[in-house]
This record gives sequence, C-alpha cells and structure tokens, in this order.
Amino acid sequence: MKKIIGGRSTGKTRELLHYAKENEAIVVCSNPSAMAAKARAYGIIGLEFISYSDYISEEIEEILLNGVPEDYVIDDIDALLKEFKIIGFTSTVEE
Repeated sequence: MKKIIGGRSTGKTRELLHYAKENEAIVVCSNPSAMAAKARAYGIIGLEFISYSDYISEEIEEILLNGVPEDYVIDDIDALLKEFKIIGFTSTVEE
C-alpha cells in the first residue's frame, strides 16, 4: 500500500493521481468533477473517479458481495474516515 503523506501544496494529489494511473485504480474523493478537472490539468487522462458516498454505498456493497473487483486510491483518507464516523486511528509505518 502506498502512503502519500505531507503538508498542503506539496504535490500529494498529483502523486496519487499518477499512482492511480499506473495501477489502473479508481480514485475515491470528495468531489469527482473537481478531481477529474485537476487530473486533466496535470495531463493525466483515463482515470475513473467516484465520490466518498458512492464508494460507501455502492462499492462497499459490491466488495462484500463479490470480493474486491478493482484497486482504489483515496484522496484525503481523513475525510473518508469521517464519513464512517471514525474518530481516531493508528497507522504503522513500514520501513
């Protein structure tokens, strides 16, 4: 799993979009239209974008029924976790 962590305006989203393109992953984000426009501005085309709510309602159901059919990248994991009412988490940094 690739973790892209950094401050504001450090290129995290651009790196995530390139990674999604390289791995043919679906981009899960708060605003798919805005993210698609950002990807086009970066010269990255051919990505699929879905909202957090579509991921939660449609993709999770599909995953539960049929397994994980596709790879996903998530822009702003904190915002997605808030959608699930998760108020804390830990993460292990692998070397």
